[in-house]
Amino acid sequence: MAEKRRGGKRETWAQSRRLNPAAAAALLEVLRRSARNRSGATEIPSDTGVSVTVVTNAPPAARPGWTRRRLPSRVPPAKPLPGSVAVGKRWLLVPTAWRTPPRTERCILRIEPGMAFGSGEHETTRLCLRLMEGLNPSRSFLDVGTGSGILAIAALLLGFRWAVGIDSDRVALRAARLNARFNGCSERLRLRRAMLESWSPPGRFDAIAANLLANLLSAQAARLASWLAPGGTLLISGVLRSQENTVDAAFRAAGLSPIMRLGAGRWRAATFARRAASPSATS
Repeated sequence: MAEKRRGGKRETWAQSRRLNPAAAAALLEVLRRSARNRSGATEIPSDTGVSVTVVTNAPPAARPGWTRRRLPSRVPPAKPLPGSVAVGKRWLLVPTAWRTPPRTERCILRIEPGMAFGSGEHETTRLCLRLMEGLNPSRSFLDVGTGSGILAIAALLLGFRWAVGIDSDRVALRAARLNARFNGCSERLRLRRAMLESWSPPGRFDAIAANLLANLLSAQAARLASWLAPGGTLLISGVLRSQENTVDAAFRAAGLSPIMRLGAGRWRAATFARRAASPSATS
């Protein structure tokens, strides 16, 4: 699809293609990895493939057989856009392909789909976002296993001054940097390639999110708790219902108290708090 204006009217040239599932998957991967991508690719059931519209600046001679179509100006709709996901009471996750955000009272999170874990499609990520609605934004936030950076970015949009995201996957960190730019918070997000078991933080954090496997959460509960500032809040997710009691016991043993729990299907998430230092302890 190519765009041109004539007499104030917006026109396009378009050519449609129906691809088999394998070819569609390959093409979508190329489009997602291309920084110059301006394509609109709409996924439909895998047995029928994908319908793709391609944007190009090629001259007329390079697009024989294409048809000219009138394309109305894109106006932000009142309802959620196709591909957007409302989470909890506060969040609206929007694909980065939508340059103009929708009209909404929700907080908009722009996330590039498919590049790293944390697109908002999984219940564990959504549970974390719902728990974050109860946070009182303060100074610092840590996202352990940041993936796409969605939780760290959400914290910055809530009002935290700065955030740190750690992950052992280089691809995930690249995705997080890209998503931070899309959300206008690159300068306040610090990303580090590191593992939970060996990383040494620069200090304690007012809030920490850890969307990880239950066995890792249990094994590293004391370490995570030690990174939490007095009065701080720890959010955990990635726990199956059958594992909830074991993980809960590990964080209680680390000196934290549970204050909120959420569930979705077989998944569980929880918020823990560290007691604020008493005046006598700080005098």
